[in-house]
This record gives sequence, structure tokens and C-alpha cells, in this order.
Amino acid sequence: MQSSGCFHFKSDTLTIHKRKGKYYAIWQSDGPTFSSNSSYLTLKQIETIRKFEFELNYLNNNYRSTTKDIYTISFREKTHSFVDGSWSWFGFLHFRGKL
Repeated sequence: MQSSGCFHFKSDTLTIHKRKGKYYAIWQSDGPTFSSNSSYLTLKQIETIRKFEFELNYLNNNYRSTTKDIYTISFREKTHSFVDGSWSWFGFLHFRGKL
């Protein structure tokens, strides 16, 4: 996810791997202080990720400000990007808070 506007730029990356039947996540952020952490995902966290991905398909790409959040999801050879400039969804903040 990248968020950019007149006065900011922020980038976060969530990478998910499957090992021995369990999902493992690595989260990296390049905000004011770079951070990185990793952990195994619970079933509830996996469901949160699925719900977030589903909701991305329903974003309204009307821009009301200079701030835009760009979400990019890649799986194998396919990549999809979604843009939110609505200032009404704030999906990433809710998503990040649940993981």
C-alpha cells in the first residue's frame, strides 16, 4: 500500500507465505521509523485479509483530495491495483489495526 498526498508519502508491504500448511506474514513499513515484523497468521487474521481484499473490489475511484491510497495485490504472475481517494473508506487503517 502506498499513500501519498501534498504533505506525505508512506509505503507498507505485507508478504504472505505458506509453510507447512500455515500462513506466515512479513510486514514492512517505511513510515517515519522503518519497521519490520513477522508472525504466523491466525484463522481470524486470514479472514480479515480475505475481507479486505474483497472490499477493494468495491472502491469508488472518485478523488476528493490530493491524497490517494494505492493498493497492489500480486499473486504469482498476476497483479491488480486499486486506488482510493475518497477519504471515506480508510480500509488500510482498519485492516492494519486488526493484524
